Amino acid sequence: MFSPENLFKIMKSKGFDNRRLANALNDIGITIKPDAFKAYKHNRASPRMEVLTGIVDVLDIVEQELFEVTPRKEKLLAIKYGNSDRDQAISKIKRSTTNFSEKKLEESVVSIPVFMQGTFTKDIKDLVSDKNLYIEMELLKSYYNHRNIIAINISGDSMGRRNTEQNIFLIELVQHKEFSKAEGLYLVRYGNIVQIKRVQFLGNNEVLLLSLNSVYQPINPKEEVGDDWEIIGKPFMKMNIEYYNNVQYLE
Repeated sequence: MFSPENLFKIMKSKGFDNRRLANALNDIGITIKPDAFKAYKHNRASPRMEVLTGIVDVLDIVEQELFEVTPRKEKLLAIKYGNSDRDQAISKIKRSTTNFSEKKLEESVVSIPVFMQGTFTKDIKDLVSDKNLYIEMELLKSYYNHRNIIAINISGDSMGRRNTEQNIFLIELVQHKEFSKAEGLYLVRYGNIVQIKRVQFLGNNEVLLLSLNSVYQPINPKEEVGDDWEIIGKPFMKMNIEYYNNVQYLE
């Protein structure tokens, strides 16, 4: 359970007040007002996942420090680490989750790197993400390996006239394995351009790349870059996030 007491104790120790932390979050693209922290403090609201992630980055902490350790969790930690001492058990789990990009935040939550659609390096393994999407393992189902998944944040309107920058696609990387080449959405690289396109397979290793927005003409990657193209992965989930004005509390 989110603990406002833990948050404000950490903020105080690091010299942050409501306004300074809100400004720091806004600087990294997370829109929030200082008054939101008043709501957190008085248990009128809890921070959404995007805000939690930003707080963790700004305050340079691990996410578990923002949550209350319940008696049940204390017992599970003691069983898992073979130590009944609460502080030592919590210290161990904090150390085990220092690297969010490779380890689980919780047993049921995984971290997936987020990239913007556009110009990438030719080898997707060389990419470095400065954002992560934290998602319940249950949403991925048992047949998706979270270590073989990336997220693409779509910009522009090639995916449709109504597309916004809050559309996120989860992509299963094919890793050069053989797969059934059925027409559908794929993450495709041609030259240094990486985009999600509807792919039509024409035979003889030729394809046609179609935008969901009909104003864009189809692309034949062979005509554009010769053999310098490949299918990187296949979208299997789309997340559409739409924000509205938050509640304005009266003093």
